[in-house]
Amino acid sequence: MADYKKDPIPEEFHSIAEAGLFWDTHSAADYLDDLQEVDLEFDIQSGQYMVPVDSQTYIQVKDRAALEHRTISDMITILLQRELRI
Repeated sequence: MADYKKDPIPEEFHSIAEAGLFWDTHSAADYLDDLQEVDLEFDIQSGQYMVPVDSQTYIQVKDRAALEHRTISDMITILLQRELRI
């Protein structure tokens, strides 16, 4: 049986997508000897909420977001902030 040769972990990933592609095609189990344990703390200060929106409103927001070259999420946030004068 041939010896299994694993790809080396890159020293640096140039994007999240590049890191995702690497780990989507490689198993961390193959790299346990190369990894080191670290302590992490998270202080999550914000969140996202799912709110039902009727289809007519969603379509209008989607169209406006496209016109302003924004994401739908950003457009909804902007519209709510304007309405609430935040």
